[in-house]
Amino acid sequence: MKTTILWGLITTGLILGLVGCLRNDVITHRLETDLIEKPTFYIGEFRDGLPADFPAHKKPTARDISIFISALKEALYENRFAGEVSVANPGGKDYEITGAILDYKRGDGFLRFFSLGHVGRAKATMKLELRNMQTKDIIFAGIFGGYIVNWDRAGDEMYSEVSKAFVKALRKEIRKIRWGK
Repeated sequence: MKTTILWGLITTGLILGLVGCLRNDVITHRLETDLIEKPTFYIGEFRDGLPADFPAHKKPTARDISIFISALKEALYENRFAGEVSVANPGGKDYEITGAILDYKRGDGFLRFFSLGHVGRAKATMKLELRNMQTKDIIFAGIFGGYIVNWDRAGDEMYSEVSKAFVKALRKEIRKIRWGK
């Protein structure tokens, strides 16, 4: 009897852990034309899109935004996607990436360690937009999430997850245009 209850709790925890890792990314504006070869990007403003009743002390800090911007730059470079990525000078860049933070939870590694991840889960959901700097039109947009449920990963890694999801979705859109896949 005790063994059955224990296995039931373990199974439930594992199922909840897997459900918490599922991606919920949504493309809100599909790419219609290919990007230029080795594009240059300007990473622009990231707004607070959190609900009005979201507690101020639980909102992301300037440090959090800086970590996200670094993760986004890294994801673009890591995939050999960008010719140049800048946060200082928009002049002469081909595309601008902006966004809004829609949901955020800092999380707690200590709680993730003792609760199979969910109580201390770190998460960020962001709306990201890619704009053509010449026409000022939004050419690609979506809502991307990053979640950290493992105790051995830093909560800040959720920003890397968001960035990688954005670049992966953009690459997928480009492949559809180039090769019809």
